[in-house]
Amino acid sequence: MRVLSAIFALGLTAINVATHYIGLELVPIEFARILRYHVANLSGPPIITIVVNLFVLLIGIGIWFRLKWPWLFVGTLISLIGNAMPSDVIGTLAGSFSELVMAISLLLTEERTQFFLVTQVETAFLSSDKKTLPPQIERLY
Repeated sequence: MRVLSAIFALGLTAINVATHYIGLELVPIEFARILRYHVANLSGPPIITIVVNLFVLLIGIGIWFRLKWPWLFVGTLISLIGNAMPSDVIGTLAGSFSELVMAISLLLTEERTQFFLVTQVETAFLSSDKKTLPPQIERLY
């Protein structure tokens, strides 16, 4: 599964480089009285961002059902909606704030899953029964 994930990540990286960086042309624009450079030949939506958000959204659904923890799903959904808003109309604040919400939900979910796994290990040690351990933890013993 890890090899498949690595191949998938490398494939997404290759697609991103091929579509966004080869033949890149930047043009100067002014946004909120600040000089910025914008891609002149931008073609289509940010596919990599959408794919990664959808992937994390699916992981969030799984964590929601297994651990009763909906916050990764909620944070990723907010990020997906915030990044879908056109920055040339409403600015970049919505997208940046939605990314912050997703980062916080990732951190809180990591903390929650670590707590969940530690609780399962402590319960198994107290009961001295390896059958109560999930398979991924049982490999550690």
